[in-house]
Amino acid sequence: MLSNMKSALWGQRNVRNEEDDSSETNEPFLESKNAHTIIREKPRPYLKAALVVSLILNIFLLFLGFSHSLSRYRASDSFQRLELYTPAKDAIEYRNELFHNPIPGQTDDYAGPPTPERNDKWKALYYVGETSLTKSEASRLHNKTVAAKAGTDEDYPIVFTVFHDLHCLDAIRLTLGYLRDDKWNSTYNPYSLPWPKEFEDGLYSVDHSHHCMNGIRQSLQCASDVTPQVFQYVPERDMIRSNFNVLHTCRNFDAVRQWSLERKLKGEFNRNGWRDEQGICGPDGCS
Repeated sequence: MLSNMKSALWGQRNVRNEEDDSSETNEPFLESKNAHTIIREKPRPYLKAALVVSLILNIFLLFLGFSHSLSRYRASDSFQRLELYTPAKDAIEYRNELFHNPIPGQTDDYAGPPTPERNDKWKALYYVGETSLTKSEASRLHNKTVAAKAGTDEDYPIVFTVFHDLHCLDAIRLTLGYLRDDKWNSTYNPYSLPWPKEFEDGLYSVDHSHHCMNGIRQSLQCASDVTPQVFQYVPERDMIRSNFNVLHTCRNFDAVRQWSLERKLKGEFNRNGWRDEQGICGPDGCS
């Protein structure tokens, strides 16, 4: 009897489907374990097309991501192959820093006319002395450095370029400050007085300034900081101004400075006397 009822129900469903083709067959149904019937949905051609488009788009995005990752890997690998040895490699770390650069006419701890307090701030940045390397560390340098004293192989002094550049920039700053000092007048000024010795051939001389500016130029080009400087609208003045106070990804200067202070050369640095082959000029000559 149950079998006859199932047959009857099956027949009724088939008849109803034939009579009204626009009703039940337009909605999808899942298989029912009790009824043992499946009413199949009509094919939808646009779904197939959408799936094909989605598959193509995902393959394209996957390829794009892979290409980007590969290009970054190649750039990183290229840098690692070119990177010269530095004994401070373990001290290098990166952090994001907001630059603070007052516009002309404004001052801060570093910007503005020379003052004893401002001069001390500048000097503290770079005044770390010579950094001492072991003979093993010195042997790995591309450009060799001498032993601190003749006949020994204990200390090999170096100075990191960043400290030399800061020293140079400070010398130019002090030279400019001296020449532009407010104490001068039309009769009593640097151009009407004999030049101090350090302005003739010392730290504030024209030749030293040229040396310094050229070194700083090359360091800036070498670093090639590509952080965008932006232009922003100032509603109070109804004008566009440059904004130099932007976030940069920087090497941690404090960590490098601390590493150098901990390795500071404590003994004598005697510049006279023969040195072994590890400190002889090369590989690019003695210029």
